[in-house]
Amino acid sequence: MNVKKLLSLFLILVFSNSLLAQSGKINGFVRDTNGEPLPGVNVVIDGTLKGTAAEVDGFYQILNVQAGTYTLKATYIGFAPILIENVSVNIDQTTNIDIIMREETVEGEEIVVIAQRPVVQKDVSSSQASISKESLEALPITSVTSAIGLQAGVEGLSIRGSSSDEVAFNLNGVTLKSGRSNSPFTGVSLTSVQNIQVQTGGFSAEYGDLRSGLINVTSKEGDRDRYTLDGIVRVTPPQQKNVGQEINDPNSYWLRPYLDNEVAWTGTNNGAWDEYTQKEYPSFQGWNAFSQQLLADDNPDNDLSPSAAQQAFLYQHRKDMALDQPDYEIDLTLGGPVPGISDRLGDLRFSTSFRQTQTMYMIPLSTDRYKQSTFQGKLTSNVGPGMKLSVDGLYSKATGTGASQAGNPGFFVSPSGIAGSMDQVSYIESRIYASDYWAPTEEITRSLGLEFTHALSNSTFYEVKINNVSTENNTNPGAYRDTSDVYTIGGVSFDEGPFGFFAETSSGIASGMRMGVGMSTARDTSKIGSLTASFKITSQLDSINELKAGIDIIRQNSNVNCG
Repeated sequence: MNVKKLLSLFLILVFSNSLLAQSGKINGFVRDTNGEPLPGVNVVIDGTLKGTAAEVDGFYQILNVQAGTYTLKATYIGFAPILIENVSVNIDQTTNIDIIMREETVEGEEIVVIAQRPVVQKDVSSSQASISKESLEALPITSVTSAIGLQAGVEGLSIRGSSSDEVAFNLNGVTLKSGRSNSPFTGVSLTSVQNIQVQTGGFSAEYGDLRSGLINVTSKEGDRDRYTLDGIVRVTPPQQKNVGQEINDPNSYWLRPYLDNEVAWTGTNNGAWDEYTQKEYPSFQGWNAFSQQLLADDNPDNDLSPSAAQQAFLYQHRKDMALDQPDYEIDLTLGGPVPGISDRLGDLRFSTSFRQTQTMYMIPLSTDRYKQSTFQGKLTSNVGPGMKLSVDGLYSKATGTGASQAGNPGFFVSPSGIAGSMDQVSYIESRIYASDYWAPTEEITRSLGLEFTHALSNSTFYEVKINNVSTENNTNPGAYRDTSDVYTIGGVSFDEGPFGFFAETSSGIASGMRMGVGMSTARDTSKIGSLTASFKITSQLDSINELKAGIDIIRQNSNVNCG
């Protein structure tokens, strides 16, 4: 399939996936111990510039609060200040905190309260779970996918039995997915995550363009006044990944009939093996008979003695299956004020992350491992009163062996994925011992976004977002085979086979292992990009009603070239 250019321009009013809120809000009533409202009480999120004053009826609200855990501070002349700790704010949800203040009896007195989250959230109509930064740090996990998979109704990235391409994955409000497969991109740094929200059903009207589940992730901004470094390093020493015998064991299924001296020379039906053993392994006539066939044909260039023929067989099954490199995950996030210029540029702060994973294959294929490297960066500045500007960037490169012979996207990663492709299919021996049955592949994901938020008042704010997300795939054969005489046995020369890409028919000694045509047939040089510009305004009309509206413009550029 070759689609040179597909341009689509469409407008979605009010609600769309790229307008999904990545912030929540805090509200409630401030009263004295007699239940009377206290207008004018200052309520702020401690350590930030976000805050408000209670209205005449004591109602207060703080909008556009990034998901996380905070401390609220309420102050009023003549009343003891109150600190309310462990205030949890989730994505697109309201945290209700009612405050009771008492008159100050001792100067400097301060009251500390621990916030309690209600069992039932009144503004939540869907089945969802929120995972805070603190919870992530306490879990024995090293990836966002693992955190999501721990939630009820989720298995891996399958939500309620769906496939992963029916799930939306958003990072800071930007939908990240492969343009080729529509599957979500989840290779973000775990140490960069501030909050994860997983919705598994009961979606409200504002969510569109998804079927089975929604995953919202917000990343850290970096502190204004200190530097922080978070890290995860996990290393698994090299080890065998298949159960039972090693694949190159002389008694393995593919080797024993040709190497076991009881049958290798005179055939598997010579009586040395009982009938059950014979059924367990491939049938072989024996090296003596095989050599006689070579000597009897009219081609003197292939004449091999029984011993030389067995050596040639071993040469063509010489693939080194040993795993001598570890699996590992490295995940680091550094954040804080930008040195030298932070104070002059609205508390300019940064958060930058690096994540790299390596998973060695059960057996080497056209590559011997799956490897992914992801770089993330975020700059945030309070450019003016009530105004915040954020710039987000992400670059990720994944390399490995493609899991399709038909040009479909996707990598081999797990041992089960490789083993499944060796089960009850044709040319299993070629898949194991040749190097190029599947083609090497890489996928590059890029994302760059800008978000501007402006609070017009205590009850109204708007945000403008511009984002560009692109994916680039490259699947093609690896190095070509050296077809010159590179190895000689008994006067007969052999080329590099079964290693290297070779488009012509070629078969191995005795077992007939295919070493040529049909290898690495997948091709993919697709480039797909999505540019999104959006505007959203939110206004809290009163203590109960909230109004949202927005507009979204998307330009999709698809250049798909695969087969």
